[in-house]
Amino acid sequence: MRWTAFPAALLLLSGCFLFSSGPRSRTGDTPEDLQKTRPVIPPTWDVFPYGDPARLQPGEWARYRVTEKGASHEITMGVGARNAAGLWIEVVEEFETRRASAQLVAADGAVSKAYYREIPRQGSAGPAYEQERKQYVPPSDPTLSERSRTTDRRDLAVGNRTLPVVEVKVAFEDMSGRRMEEEWIWSAGVPQLFAGGELGGLVRKKTAAQSVELLDFGTGYKLVVDIPR
Repeated sequence: MRWTAFPAALLLLSGCFLFSSGPRSRTGDTPEDLQKTRPVIPPTWDVFPYGDPARLQPGEWARYRVTEKGASHEITMGVGARNAAGLWIEVVEEFETRRASAQLVAADGAVSKAYYREIPRQGSAGPAYEQERKQYVPPSDPTLSERSRTTDRRDLAVGNRTLPVVEVKVAFEDMSGRRMEEEWIWSAGVPQLFAGGELGGLVRKKTAAQSVELLDFGTGYKLVVDIPR
């Protein structure tokens, strides 16, 4: 199973020019493209680190709340069109300014293209910029020994619907003897965007490092990043 947290908050370049002396600049002295602010474009991985793209269909989407180190934010994940190279899959961080990354993902998970766009809640959205792709580095987990595992099937309310789910709880022990528990809840009706497998898509996850909770899901998703032609 592959998963990771999407990149954290991004810094913006101011795009301002300060002069300590000399004549005032006149309108038109600075090229138009230099007058505009441009976001720092975060890199993305060369492998899609979430769900298995082979299990996804165009139009599927899911929204999650992710909590790490006491801070929470929402992400929306959606599937765009399919072409010969794979699926366009989008990951959108839902901050005051939405931060969207659309990635062309092959069936084996390889990312061949990626574009980034910032979309304010008010005002005009910026253009799409190509993202650098870096070699994927899987998260390094401590050495743990599984001590017990329980599985329970029940119904769980998610938003305004009730889902049949499978809850899996696993107890681990590390090399110093400390015990910890992880909880994973899956449902066959949930798109396998964040994570998935034979039990379906992810509904809830609780580990020592991260908690993830499904807020909503559906079909009919449209990319918010304008893919350059």
